Formats: sequence, C-alpha cells, structure tokens
Amino acid sequence: MAYPKSITDTVEGMKKETSVTLGWDVVVNYTESDINNLLYETFKDKSKEQITEIKCKIKVLDITNPTNFIYIHYDFKLAAPLLNFNSRSAQGPSCNLTLPIIDGTVQPEGGEPAIIRPGRYSLVLGTLKLATAKGAADPDTKPYDDPFVIPDQGSKQGCVVIDLPTSRDLTVDIKVDKNSSIPEIPILDSFIPNVCLEIEKFFRVPDKAIRYEIARVKAIPPPSGTIQLKAISFRFHAFLPSESKNSNDAGVLTLFIQTRSVNHGRQKELATEWEYLWRNRLKCSPIPKDKTASIILSKDMIHEIVFKPAIEAKKFTGTLEDSKGSMKIKIDTGKTAERATVDNFVDAKLGRVRYSAEKVSVKLPPLVLTMSEHADAAVYTLAWEFDYTFEWVIQVLPAIGTPPAPTYGTVKATHTIPKDSNKHAKLVTFLDDYSFKLECSVSKDDWGDKFEADDPSGWEEWLGKSGVVPDWVKSLHFGLPNFELPLESVNFFLTTNLLFPDDKQVIDIDKTSGLHIPADLYLVGKVKTK
Repeated sequence: MAYPKSITDTVEGMKKETSVTLGWDVVVNYTESDINNLLYETFKDKSKEQITEIKCKIKVLDITNPTNFIYIHYDFKLAAPLLNFNSRSAQGPSCNLTLPIIDGTVQPEGGEPAIIRPGRYSLVLGTLKLATAKGAADPDTKPYDDPFVIPDQGSKQGCVVIDLPTSRDLTVDIKVDKNSSIPEIPILDSFIPNVCLEIEKFFRVPDKAIRYEIARVKAIPPPSGTIQLKAISFRFHAFLPSESKNSNDAGVLTLFIQTRSVNHGRQKELATEWEYLWRNRLKCSPIPKDKTASIILSKDMIHEIVFKPAIEAKKFTGTLEDSKGSMKIKIDTGKTAERATVDNFVDAKLGRVRYSAEKVSVKLPPLVLTMSEHADAAVYTLAWEFDYTFEWVIQVLPAIGTPPAPTYGTVKATHTIPKDSNKHAKLVTFLDDYSFKLECSVSKDDWGDKFEADDPSGWEEWLGKSGVVPDWVKSLHFGLPNFELPLESVNFFLTTNLLFPDDKQVIDIDKTSGLHIPADLYLVGKVKTK
C-alpha cells in the first residue's frame, strides 16, 4: 500500500533507492483535492467549455392512459465536478467525475414541473479517459503512454485532460443520497436508468467535445543568472495507493517531466513500475501526511545541470557515484599540497640547534562531496584525506667541541576533512518562493591532522631515532588546500505551477521542512490559491 506517512518516514523509505524518479528529470505529484480545486476554478471561468446544464427527455407510458406514451423533460443544473481516479486498467488511467445536481426541473408532458433541490442527486460520469493535448480545445489528443513533446511554437505547452469525446467506456449514473432530507422526485428516481441512457447520448454527440484540463506543463524560457527547469516533454499517471480501490483512497496525479536535451526517463511500463515502487518497495505515498504536493528532482539531473558546469569551470573533474540514501560526487581537484624543506638554526646557550625536515609534495586524491539527510534536514559533508611520510632531524651544534649524534625520526602525517565527523553543514538556502541555492565549501580551518611516529628498533634507538613526534614537527606550516564550488541557483517555479498557470495557483513549498535529500532532491508543500 502507498498511503501517506510522515515526512520523516517518507524520506527514510526513499533512502532505500538510488533514485525514485525512474530516470525522469523532475517528478511532480498532486493529490485529487488539488485537482478538484482546479476544476472548481475552471468551473467559475465562463469562457471555458463546461458541463453546467444537461437537458434530456424520455418516453414513458402514460399511467393515466396506458395506451399512450408521454415525454418527461429533465433539466439538470450542475455544480463544479469532483474528480476521483480509478484503478488502472489495460486501457490506461481513468477517472470519474461527480457533478452535484443543484437545481433544475422534472416536468411530465402536460403536467407541473417538480423542482430539484440541492443535496439529493448527483450525476456521475465514470471511466473517463485521461490523455494529453495542447489544451482543452485541441481534438488531437495523445494516449497517456506516449510522451507529449512541448511544441516550440504557439502556446508552448501541453496539458493533461479528461477527454470525454474519446471515452469509449464512459458510464453514466445518477447517484441518490438516500440519507438526504430532500424528498425524492418519483418521476426521476423511478426512471434513472432511462435518463442515464439519454444523457450518455448527449455526450456522444460530436459537437459536445468537452475536455477538462487537470494539469498544464509550459516551456518557459529561463531567466538569466539562474538555472530554470524548462520542460521539453512529459508523461503522466493517475495513481492510487492500493491496487483495489478503497472508499477512502485519495489518488495522486504524477507528472514525469524531461528538462534535459536527452530523455533518460523510463518509457516501457512506466505506470506499472511507478505503482510497484511506491506500493510494494517504499510502501508510502510520494506525498507525505499534511501535504498536498511534492517535487522530486533527479540527482542525476541536478548533477548534470548544477554541479557539472561548476566543477568544469574550476578545471576539476567530477563523477556522480552510484549511492543509495545520498547524492555523492567524487571530485578530483588536481591540487597539490606542498611544504618546502625545513632547515632552521636556533641560537642556544652554548651554541645552536639545527631543526630540519624533508620537503613534502603530495598530489591530492579526489574528495567526496556527499549530500544527504540528517535530522530531517539536507546537509553536506566533504570527505577528503591525504597522508605522507617524512623524516625530521634535530642536531645540537655546540660552540666548542664535537657535535653529539643527531636525534631523528620518521613521521606519518594524515590530514582529514571533516575534522569533526559529527558536524553537518547546512546545504541549501531558499532565495525566495521559487528558487534555492546549494552551497558547499572547505576552509583551511576545517582540516584535522594526526601525526604518528615510526617506532624505532633497538638498534635504531641506539643510533638516536626517536619514537615520539616533537611539538615543533606538528607545528610545521603546511599548505592545506581550501575548496569552493560556486553553484548557480535553481529556479523551480515551473514545477510549482503545473496545475494553475499564469501564477493563479502554486505549490507553497514548506521552507521549515525544507529541501530533503534521500538521494534525489525532494521538496514538499501545499497547493494554494493566491
């Protein structure tokens, strides 16, 4: 089952995977409640093609004269539809629309009309096909399992639509709330199957090409000075937490978006794999409790568009490691740490003392930048370590007489980042509602060091070799490197504005919860109307 869990438990589940985007660059998830808010907003827009009223008539026997037939006329005035997703069938995802009947009349031929009052009847359109198109008015719809390529011209957008004209498995029903205090209308309740047949004919008429937009993906040119995730193509899936739908199940609309020039996203059996991932492996919803939307940014995409350009600009080389529970990048800086030969003379009471140590030059190994989750927050650690071995010598040089044998030793020095393994540095800063910046750096103060003396043998000790590291050796200056990786900010406005375009409705990202890194980058929030 894939029911919502706490953000902590959701992230813990996602840590089990190398990535949860199935190769897509961005995955955005919305709850049914968000889509119903969208349908309500659309319903208020009188310029849109809507189902606001349905008129039909049926022919029945005249109970006052059984040899005659009369017509009963039905005029249903409808409220905004409510959507709920169905379990996926072989034909793909589908949904039902429930439209409350809030007004209208039922009038037998030659008789008085009965007034329909709200609260008793609802029109239910079942097994409606979901597809993609350029918009609600576009008859050229594409099936859910074909990627929709955003056109370069015109509106530069693609939509997920409820496509009534191609819904061959459409069912029509009128649901009656038996617990309602509103009295029944016998000439409606008794003839519901007949009325539904006529309403179905209403939707089969070619000029009734009604489609509802439930999501929109636009290709917005990125502003200068920031990395914006510009959509190239997308697919979608309508997802339920359980295989067999329960009455309390709240579905999720998932959009799989390509933002890079090459689409790495899974195509074959995408819906099957997505459902299996959350129901069977992670056993949680992609949207945590108390949230209505989530955005998952592929770590492979973030590496390619954020880190790789910055690494190359510094003349470094970097590789994204195959890791679970984190985003791990190995970076070769090509840097060398050096210390010049030490040869110092210090005046003493009866002469001088000579302190000397070998020159050291070490080509640094790659460092490992790890971004992960710690205490419900995104943090980073830099692991960088190198070591070297050198000899030191102390020689007493008396003003008069023969110098004694020198004292010498061999030392292995190890320099390590992090100095404190319990230290976790903050990774992300939200610049505004739609962009964040990742920051990671190392200063010379972040290095820890360890010195280990080579234990002398008995013969070596007799010759003057020491098994102790003198303080002056530990304090020798060494050119420890720093590390900075200036990263462009990432603008994710596109991925918060897929339900209501033109800034009407966006995901309000929870900045307190922040950005999470179970492996991919994970943002959660609520959809709100401005």
